[in-house]
Amino acid sequence: MSADADMAPAFDRQRHLEALAHLADRGGGHPRLQADLAQAARRAAPWLADRPPCPPLPLWPELTLPIDRVAQIPASRIQRAPISMDIAARIARADEPAVTDALRTLGLCLKSGQATSGDLVAVQAALLPGPLSGMRTDTIALRRADESIDFQAPPAQSLEEGMAFLLAQTHRAVAGGDLALLAACYASVNFLHPFADGNGRTSRRLLLAGIGACLDCDLSPLPIDLVVWSNRTYHDYRLRQITQAGQWNGWVAFLLQMLTHALSRLPALVGSIPLGEGRV
Repeated sequence: MSADADMAPAFDRQRHLEALAHLADRGGGHPRLQADLAQAARRAAPWLADRPPCPPLPLWPELTLPIDRVAQIPASRIQRAPISMDIAARIARADEPAVTDALRTLGLCLKSGQATSGDLVAVQAALLPGPLSGMRTDTIALRRADESIDFQAPPAQSLEEGMAFLLAQTHRAVAGGDLALLAACYASVNFLHPFADGNGRTSRRLLLAGIGACLDCDLSPLPIDLVVWSNRTYHDYRLRQITQAGQWNGWVAFLLQMLTHALSRLPALVGSIPLGEGRV
């Protein structure tokens, strides 16, 4: 991502609001996949409360959703993206207590229907304490190799409006137990890109807080960054299909399946490794 207000094209506020409004149509989809995820989450929640949060690094591929359960992904896209040692070290660590506390507070506020953008900002600030904390004040654009604009986030002055709509839909999802709508809300944080850094990490934790509030269980120990990185190729492809072709349905189905698979696999993976061996 590059911050460059001079080169970015004019922002289309109406198109932005229309895109956000599409969230309202995402609810209630894939009832069987929602039921599968709810069952897996409830089974895994007691285990997560008692177990270390990270499986051993060599077992990351075991968290990858089997390809026959991910429809319409071109074969050329099925490859593991390279990962730097810095990122590997970060996603293999458990969240700091400050992050876990902020995440649990967000979950409680979502359950009571009183969460605000400040609660989400608190999660991001706990993840990235220092100068990168808080809402961004500049323009964010993703450029292709030829420097043309691939994606532009809304300008800073539109963020509060977008965040208010996003949280209203998140409240609606939690109140209705709608995991499909939560999957759409997760994607929408990436499109809003409200922070200078940590948008992906923060949106993933919003997803965990929302699911936990829906199902009345604590999923904060789930190594969500590890799960997403294990499925990064599928994840990013599906996310891009929303921005390029408006294909929300495939994204929601993929995300529900990815989380169900990870929650089902983690207890067996970590339980099969003696304590102290292969851990990071």
